[in-house]
Amino acid sequence: MTSWIALPPEDTADGELRIAYERIRKERGAVANVYKIHATRPATMLAHLDLYKSLLFTASELTRLERELIATVVSAVNRCEYCTYHHSVPLRQLMHDDALVDRIIANPEQVELTPRWRAIVDVA
Repeated sequence: MTSWIALPPEDTADGELRIAYERIRKERGAVANVYKIHATRPATMLAHLDLYKSLLFTASELTRLERELIATVVSAVNRCEYCTYHHSVPLRQLMHDDALVDRIIANPEQVELTPRWRAIVDVA
């Protein structure tokens, strides 16, 4: 799939963009394209990173697994292959059941889940 948005190469970035790329690489291991689309606005790129970290990693009434479940279901329902894949990787690691994750992605409304997870999926 080709992007319609020009993504500046990391190795030629300078100034604020270079600093943003470095921070994301340090915190996430690599700079995903979902961050690079903000290349003309490095502050927005970092705000996106901060929002992502806050939603998925800060203290919450929801477990990390439940948050990835929400993200995976929303991504699948929206038919965003990129996000579905991105969120299903940690969901698979946390759930330890690839077949269940595949069923959730394919048809979240029809998967048999615990009452709590059923409620989470239905809201998502």
